[in-house]
Amino acid sequence: MIGWAVNRELRHMAASKKYLSLEEAAQLMGVATSEVMRLREKGDLRGFADRGNWKFKAEDVEEARRRRSP
Repeated sequence: MIGWAVNRELRHMAASKKYLSLEEAAQLMGVATSEVMRLREKGDLRGFADRGNWKFKAEDVEEARRRRSP
């Protein structure tokens, strides 16, 4: 039950922000930051370098999360 509440909170965060940090994207997807970067390198998730930090469009992260769900 706790996992569900955290997931709901993360989805709300994604809906209220246009761009997510690498760490936020990983949390929302339920994967390690290295997996988010692997998806970016494969072209499965667009990422943008912003002064040395990666940013990801919240809608792209949500779509990638949905594609990964069974």
